[in-house]
Amino acid sequence: MKKILLILMILFCAAAIFAEGTMEIGEITAQPRKYVGKSLLIGGEVTKISAIPFTDYQIQTVYDRTGTLAVLSPNARTIGETLSIEVGIVGFNTENIEDSTRRLADELSELLKMEGILSPQDAENLARGMALVLSRVLQAMDASLLGIEEEVKQDEPPGTSI
Repeated sequence: MKKILLILMILFCAAAIFAEGTMEIGEITAQPRKYVGKSLLIGGEVTKISAIPFTDYQIQTVYDRTGTLAVLSPNARTIGETLSIEVGIVGFNTENIEDSTRRLADELSELLKMEGILSPQDAENLARGMALVLSRVLQAMDASLLGIEEEVKQDEPPGTSI
């Protein structure tokens, strides 16, 4: 009995440490206007992965005990993997698809330009194509939010950019 209690205590402590500083996905999805445009630290398990054709990006569905969030990521992951990542929250309005797709393309273009791999014009062209694909995926998922995984600066602790 003592061994079982010890194991349960260790698991509880590990879960508390893992969740420390992360924002619950359910809180983000319950108040989307409060979080759109902000960078947040989320944690959870990857439950679904969809590759974006002709790119190294994936849409990963991240689940915590409170909900799920679609995350656009340049980092390959596997289903069942647990993670703690910084994401920028982008709103998507399925009632105004054209405007939402344009805003998503702008966000993606900035992300691609920051990577410095493509010329600014190529980054804008790729971003427009990715935004069209993502808008269709988000419509199919009936999703109103998308997290875009961000690189955490080495001199900045995760979660401090809220």
